[in-house]
Amino acid sequence: IKHLTKAVACGSAEAYVTVFRPTNPGTGDGPAIWNEQLLSYAAYNQDGKVIGDPKNLRFTQMLEERFGWKGPPDGKQGPYDYLPLVIQSSPNDAPQLFDVPLECAPEVHIHHPEHPELSELNMRWYPIPAVCALDMTIGGIVYSAVPFNGWYANTEVLRDLTDASRYNMLVPVARTLGLDPDTKPGDEPLWKDEVMTVLNKA
Repeated sequence: IKHLTKAVACGSAEAYVTVFRPTNPGTGDGPAIWNEQLLSYAAYNQDGKVIGDPKNLRFTQMLEERFGWKGPPDGKQGPYDYLPLVIQSSPNDAPQLFDVPLECAPEVHIHHPEHPELSELNMRWYPIPAVCALDMTIGGIVYSAVPFNGWYANTEVLRDLTDASRYNMLVPVARTLGLDPDTKPGDEPLWKDEVMTVLNKA
């Protein structure tokens, strides 16, 4: 939580790394963060339709099966619910869940100065990519919990919002902008280029 707070405190992302204690040289036991990133959105299967980030569907299902986590405390499952952090101090200790306070990770809402209707889609993204699923080895000493963050490039967020396997927002954005996404056979899908240009500026 301190890492996230410090990384976004100045209003623009700064790169930081947090190094937890190393693993035991004899047993290899060490702390672990189960999440792939410190910040990511949940995914729920609602009547056969995935709400949220499909990339995290299996992780979200695991949280429900093992920990009984079903989303925010108010019970309202939405497309942009932060996943809790699963932290295990050692293999012999039970993992614990920690909610991410919203004040530590203020979301970036997607708006466009010339297309206010885009705001109706309520698109957003978390402020920084903070990877925590990688080990670090220094001089033969292994650190199994080393979350670090950088900052997002526009293209990364565009991919996350528009890829068919992620939020798949190309067609909804096109229709909101008044574009026709129903391309006829043989036609060039130029509407996709226009959507990506608008989203990039937003």
